[in-house]
Amino acid sequence: MDITKIQPTTEIGIKRLAREISRKKDLKHSDALNLAAKAAGYTNFANVVSKRGNLTKSQTVATVSIGLYFTAYWSELNSGRETIYLEYLPQWPQLLTRQQLLSCRALMNFHGQAADHLVLKEVAGSQQKAIRAICHAVRELQFMHATGLKPVQRAHVSFRSIKKNRPELPAADHASAWSTDTGTRVLLDEPYRLTQDNRTLRDQWAQQHQIGIYNVAWSVCQPDMINEMYLVSDCKSVAQQIAHRLGKYLHSPVAESGWKLPSHSYRPLFQSPLQQLGGKPLRAPPSSALRMATKRTIPMADFLLGNSERRPNGRMPLDVHDDVASRLNAIERMAYYRSGVSKRVWRVKIALDEWVQREYNSKELPRDRFSAMYLPGNNFNDSAMRRISPNESADSIKSLEHIALTLSQNYPMCAPLKTQLKQLDLAMQSLRKWIPKA
Repeated sequence: MDITKIQPTTEIGIKRLAREISRKKDLKHSDALNLAAKAAGYTNFANVVSKRGNLTKSQTVATVSIGLYFTAYWSELNSGRETIYLEYLPQWPQLLTRQQLLSCRALMNFHGQAADHLVLKEVAGSQQKAIRAICHAVRELQFMHATGLKPVQRAHVSFRSIKKNRPELPAADHASAWSTDTGTRVLLDEPYRLTQDNRTLRDQWAQQHQIGIYNVAWSVCQPDMINEMYLVSDCKSVAQQIAHRLGKYLHSPVAESGWKLPSHSYRPLFQSPLQQLGGKPLRAPPSSALRMATKRTIPMADFLLGNSERRPNGRMPLDVHDDVASRLNAIERMAYYRSGVSKRVWRVKIALDEWVQREYNSKELPRDRFSAMYLPGNNFNDSAMRRISPNESADSIKSLEHIALTLSQNYPMCAPLKTQLKQLDLAMQSLRKWIPKA
């Protein structure tokens, strides 16, 4: 960090900067005080003392810090720190709230240690993972900076969060929901390279439902992969404006392939300008390697769900996974418009999808079989019911009870499993309250 960019506005800030200058430049403390005072606009430190009455405590952490820092610590055979500084990005609270931070796919893994500094919550398992986490988080903020959109929290990756009672976008992948300041919803869809059949299907779907789909030469999710990016909205003018803003954005998406910044030592811990003047004690992020497996649970150690997630220490047979997935998909299709059922079933599907890909390697579980299991793509059924008959309700409840029993028999009872069993129980409660149509 370049300490010459720090301009303190209080005596306390000047003293803090002086300590930093003294440590880095090996100067006497008196000489460092004079240099810090000059950085604050005074001739020397004696001039600061003579004007003490003009400095107030309310100005203690004020600085001229511009831009945003991203930091990720990592530990492999060696350990280190990756930090990137982007002067053109505003401080993150100007773009989103802490709650919205948790609604982002990549930024949810970062903690705002200061308004100008986002730090990965846990120590990454390798240098490459640290760089990947930073790049993805930077691209999300770049996207918000360019478009003015805010993230929307939801359980489903489906188009009905934008407009109710409409089916989800065919062949959607890596989808996320966003909102303008006026409340207009926009779906950001980033599938892998679409086939011609899928393109035709999506065009027909958009025409049928009067939805605008716009391809943009940008990427939030994976710019180094062969994926495409689409803006989808029922307000075509808004989608066009956003696409235009992205096209005019002066900064390219930050990607791993273009990372040429030097790596730093793990310690001393990095402090941004605002952190230095804030005076709060620094704490290193916890290492995921320290969270050992127990008899009942295993750490997930994954950036997609957050490093604090755990899964049962067990392995359910693949044939059983296929059966459970088939039952869950059938219930979700049937109760698509009953959010008390479909949202709970979706959450269980997401968890089991994460578990199965960690229980089996790519040889044991081929990609085609995995893709057709819990998240087969478009799971919308045009005949999805607004009401349900008593017999259909009873059959669905029996199926959910069977799933709950199957999970209990194949996994040790633990907190992650109890969470999914609770979701299944809530789905059954919602089914019982789903009043049959008279």
